[in-house]
Amino acid sequence: MVRIVGGKPERTYKVWLTSEVGKLSGLDCRVAADGTATVLAIERHFEVTKVLRFSLGAEADVTPQVALDLGPVLRAGLNLEGIAWSAAGPNAGQVVAAVDNQWRTITGPSEFLLFAPGALAAPQ
Repeated sequence: MVRIVGGKPERTYKVWLTSEVGKLSGLDCRVAADGTATVLAIERHFEVTKVLRFSLGAEADVTPQVALDLGPVLRAGLNLEGIAWSAAGPNAGQVVAAVDNQWRTITGPSEFLLFAPGALAAPQ
């Protein structure tokens, strides 16, 4: 993962995923005043669907925490493509994930999953 500031690469990180097959499909970050970024990411690959949380600071090697393992619930039924902290409105600070329902063919409309308040709270 590369941190880009002002259009120029500033720092490179190695993020270790939690499975042998998973890949990052989406992420969102919040940068604190000290420059540390708190990151939410989706790790997925068919049966693997996990929401990861990690920080990007001084360490080059990053081991994420599994904030929520959705694999046993979703059973490869939803294809999560994006994740973000909601920025405004009645759901500000909650986490929302985007599902495109597409793999080779479109299997349904795009959907958003809104996680319960506090399930994955926004950083302060």
